[in-house]
Amino acid sequence: MGVVVEPLVDPGPAVEPDGVVEADDAPLVPLEVQGSGARPRDVGHERQERVVEVRVDDPEDYELGQEINIADVLESGVKADVASISKGKGFAGVIKRHGFQGQGASHGVHKVHRAPGAIGACATPARVFKGKRLPGRMGGDQVTLMNLDVVKVDADRNVVMVRGAVPGPKGSVVVMREAVKANG
Repeated sequence: MGVVVEPLVDPGPAVEPDGVVEADDAPLVPLEVQGSGARPRDVGHERQERVVEVRVDDPEDYELGQEINIADVLESGVKADVASISKGKGFAGVIKRHGFQGQGASHGVHKVHRAPGAIGACATPARVFKGKRLPGRMGGDQVTLMNLDVVKVDADRNVVMVRGAVPGPKGSVVVMREAVKANG
């Protein structure tokens, strides 16, 4: 009865290393990720959507301007970590944003059914503590989903099929890496 819909992830035409930056514990190689259908920005590169720094074991394996396809990075049957900016949902109340229950709908309750209720103490401490769960902007944050199954990698079309949800709206930049905390 259940149908599994597996979203396709198009990593774009190429990933090009821009140079090597040495770090304390591992070398960093800044990679220029070019997404398909991206509008170029005038920042000194021909076409750039986002620069992502990725740790690699041996930076000598890469050359400047080298084209790296997704089939070189991932293969079918492995686990992958998928990171992107989640969909923005605008200003949200505490019921939608934090899952508060809300107040009763009868028995003397005024029109405060979706209000958060009391938010702090009285004269002491005379402030609201930081981190208090209150209404505010929801979504639009960096989200990493870990250990997603890579079902298929199509090297000809440069497309990855992943089992599970992929964060972000359609057409957004998605960074895929081999899973860091894969179990087995």
